[in-house]
Amino acid sequence: MNRKQRRSAGKAAPKNSPSSRAAIQAKALPAELHQLFRIAVEHQRRQRLDEAEAIYRRILQQRPDHPDCLNHLGLIARDRGQLEAAMALIDKARKLDPAYAEAHNNMGTVLIQTGDYDAALVCFDTAIRLNKDYADALYNRGTILQAQDKPADAIEAYRRAVAIRPAFPEAFNNMAICLRSLDRLDESLAALRQVLRLRPGYATAYVNVGSVYRRRRRFAEAREFYRRAIALDPAMQAAAYNYGTCSLQLGDLKTGWRLYDMRFQRHKNPLRGGLTNIRWRGEDIADKSLLVWREQGVGDEIMFGTCLADIARKAGKVILECDARLVPIFARSLPQITVRPADSLATHIPDADRHVPVGGLPEFCRPDLAAFPDHQGYLRADPNRIAYWRDKVLAAAGTELAVGICWRSMRQGTRRSAGYMNLDLLAPLLRLPGIRFFNLQYDDCAEEIAEAEAKYGIRIERFPDLDLKGDLDGVAALISALDLVVTAGTSVGELSAALGIPTWRFGQNTDWSMLGADNRPWYPRMRLFHRVPGTPWSQVVQALTEALAAMAAAPEALRAERAQAMTLSQPLPATPPATDRPPALGYDEKRNPRFRNPDKGQDEKLRQATELYEAKDFPAAMELYGKILSEEPGNLGAMLGAANIARDTGQLEQSAAMLVAILKIDPNSLEAAHNLGTVYRLLGQYDASVEILREAIGKRPEEARLWMNLGSTLQQAGDFANARIFYEEAVRLAPDFGVAYGNLALLSRADGDMDQTLAYYAKALEAMPDNAQLRINYAQTLLSTGRLIQGWQEYEHRLSPTRLKSVIYRHGLPRWQGEPLADTHLLVSAEQGLGDQLIFANCLADVIAQARKVTIEVEPRLAPIFRRSYPDADVRPFQMSLEKGRCVFTYDWFDPAGKPDAAIPIGSLPLYLRSRIEDFPAQKGYLRADEDKVASWRDRLAALGPGTKVGICWRSGLMTAERQRHYTDMRYWGPLLKTPGATFVNLQYDDCLAELRQAERETGVAIHDFAGLDQRNDLDGAAALMQALDIVISAPTTVQAMAGALGVPTLLVKRHWLMLGTPGFPFQPSVMPTGRGAVEKVIAELTDALAALIRR
Repeated sequence: MNRKQRRSAGKAAPKNSPSSRAAIQAKALPAELHQLFRIAVEHQRRQRLDEAEAIYRRILQQRPDHPDCLNHLGLIARDRGQLEAAMALIDKARKLDPAYAEAHNNMGTVLIQTGDYDAALVCFDTAIRLNKDYADALYNRGTILQAQDKPADAIEAYRRAVAIRPAFPEAFNNMAICLRSLDRLDESLAALRQVLRLRPGYATAYVNVGSVYRRRRRFAEAREFYRRAIALDPAMQAAAYNYGTCSLQLGDLKTGWRLYDMRFQRHKNPLRGGLTNIRWRGEDIADKSLLVWREQGVGDEIMFGTCLADIARKAGKVILECDARLVPIFARSLPQITVRPADSLATHIPDADRHVPVGGLPEFCRPDLAAFPDHQGYLRADPNRIAYWRDKVLAAAGTELAVGICWRSMRQGTRRSAGYMNLDLLAPLLRLPGIRFFNLQYDDCAEEIAEAEAKYGIRIERFPDLDLKGDLDGVAALISALDLVVTAGTSVGELSAALGIPTWRFGQNTDWSMLGADNRPWYPRMRLFHRVPGTPWSQVVQALTEALAAMAAAPEALRAERAQAMTLSQPLPATPPATDRPPALGYDEKRNPRFRNPDKGQDEKLRQATELYEAKDFPAAMELYGKILSEEPGNLGAMLGAANIARDTGQLEQSAAMLVAILKIDPNSLEAAHNLGTVYRLLGQYDASVEILREAIGKRPEEARLWMNLGSTLQQAGDFANARIFYEEAVRLAPDFGVAYGNLALLSRADGDMDQTLAYYAKALEAMPDNAQLRINYAQTLLSTGRLIQGWQEYEHRLSPTRLKSVIYRHGLPRWQGEPLADTHLLVSAEQGLGDQLIFANCLADVIAQARKVTIEVEPRLAPIFRRSYPDADVRPFQMSLEKGRCVFTYDWFDPAGKPDAAIPIGSLPLYLRSRIEDFPAQKGYLRADEDKVASWRDRLAALGPGTKVGICWRSGLMTAERQRHYTDMRYWGPLLKTPGATFVNLQYDDCLAELRQAERETGVAIHDFAGLDQRNDLDGAAALMQALDIVISAPTTVQAMAGALGVPTLLVKRHWLMLGTPGFPFQPSVMPTGRGAVEKVIAELTDALAALIRR
């Protein structure tokens, strides 16, 4: 559910007035109290909440368990925003009277305000079950379903509500909105007529009537209804905004552009709210610098960007702050403009005299249709990258037409989906001969494409190495290499047309950006294929198919048009480059917020140095910063840049010294304070970090990033309760602060509160949908709660090239995606972690049984074990190197004659083989240790004397304060070590001698340590020792993963996300997880479990 839907649900759920049911129930009170209750209800109805509360509490002094008073006090607390108190009061009323339908309904309205929509829906359903004629509960149920994008179900709830209460204008209004989203326009109008009959002055209903007429392209009538809404409610921003965009659809550009600014008041969340620079309103700026800042989506930035060249001729200087992914494209195409990534934090831009949102430019550059230039694009892709991709495209297409295809937006919903198609609908187009299609769809569509290819016998070329969402400069180059792009109304179409590549766009015929013309004036050569609401997409597909078939038969005109594209205005290199090199993108403030140097752009050297820094070219950046400081020793921007380089290269002490020096010059430099707090945290100087950040917060308490940074320090220091407080304040100040929500999710997950964890992740992902690490954490939470299909899908984000810890596989093989393997030689490639390879090896037997041949790539230390365990597979140790901190796996060992046909990382096998708990085999173990070594270890263990031999591992080899909470300290293991009948053996694989000796002194129990075995590097020997043991007790480490894979009974210390919502460990049935909670409780559980195993 997105932000807009949540707001809709929150507004739609009525704050019910004091209940008639409670008034009836109050008759059970004595006459005096009954009279008091009626007076309190009347006070509450008139919003005299203090008076009402005082009377309810007076009644409760005599009748402390009176559910009606408790319920009404809960409503008062809700209306005051005291949601926890409200829930406690109403819940008490529900428990006292479980059949109290209105209390269940009221609890639902409170839960909506907390964001727990699923729980709210349960409350409304309970209220309806208790009272099937409860119109308010049915209405509230409808608002939740509507917000969850289930319009048909919402309509049913609203119909039931109005059948019970025919005079229910809100229900009719919401029903009309749902009907409109389903293109049931006549029914929508009928419902709205009922609204206006019941409430003739309801401005919102007039807006909705206008929107129905607008869907029918009756723009003049639609605008009249918007005008009536404004007359009824002059402060209604939605009416004014719709009046403006409807004016644009009518070609009344002057009125439309004037009201287009209402988009900010309407959404109340402009990307650049709070700028203190003067807003440009069209005055002469020949001697002024103008900041043009990004807003809304990438497609809008590109469309409105057609005005940038005009504005550059008006202003003394233009600074464009855009989405970081667009920086290289705009910088290359508009060299007369200073282009830099957006910085949504700064409230003042020192190098800008005026500012304007990019969507505000047309008001002054495009007053009428005659002002739109005739052009063949205005953007240019990188010629080297075009040559690279053109070579790839020609290799795939040959003489066929090369056509890019994009069929939907990433943002889906019933309303938006009306403008998009799926591949089933497009099948007639995709089956055309003489055309090779190339995928430009920038979301996760691999499975969808594979299904369409198998179903229709088609082929859609795709290039997995190109990030279609993150690398827009590469997308621009690929598009420039194509003959034509066929697309829905997405940023792909905007980019293609802006490059000048022939573009055909399909969608609804109600697009305001046509501005009353027959085409889109922004791109005069874009060809439109429109669907009229209520008509089938097949008509559009037929028109597209016929047009494309004709073009394929005679492609000369199309290719001649392509040759005139702006993007091809510079010659391409004679020899295409051997590799594709994406540019070093700037920082995208919206996705990864940070403070920025306020002086950036004032000095050319400083600008260049900062760009080099952001490109990670630290030596060159440092050289430039040094030159600046030699000429101007007090240049704070250069000092800050040098400090950042020192931090990023591990020179933390030097970085701290430079930042302290900056703060001596400028004590109010928040960026220096912010960065110094970070450096102190990295140094482990938590008190110093807290002190500097607290001081900064005192100066600027509204800066959410400072609260977030301090929370990170506290979390790192192990003060999780206070870390939570600071994260919560960060999200209160910045409700879209994804990183803070992600950290709150981690804290909640560690506490075992999975519902709250998922709620935090939902908010974090809304703000940061492309953050791979966040999605991995989300995946682990989903899997830990048993949501296997969605969890494994999200877990694929660990492979995202934007994630620094992801592995780069240079095998050039297609990805196996679950298709039959009978004729396939499959490479199962390694993952970084030993534990991952050991646990996911559970799936190897499946693919070995299915495939013609399987090659398994593993960490070299695991090779002997895997060769022994999988004799029918070819086991190879991986070849790994580091490139800029990334692990790169190479495959020089491939035999050209027997090269694998496809590949898949071992951690992706569960996506296709373990989507249900029932898919896990009931096997004791799946790896085999060396039998001779096992026998030798059994002899050595027997020499220790009688007793059950128990191996122990209590923590990871890498410990920090943050990681500490996931492990136990040996100091707490005393009760377990004293378990009768147990002989303990050390399996901890790092330097732990001091911990062992301390434990032995405190408990008097010997822990045997075989110093001759290198348990970190000799994993084959370690596996034999584990196989010889009776029981293993381990934290979630490689030890647990190995013991479980061998089938050794293993007690897992604390919970693990791979429990997959079960009480056990499905990948390794011999692993027995213990509970969570205080360490003493965990050790007590372990002790009892160990004693039970010994008794067996």
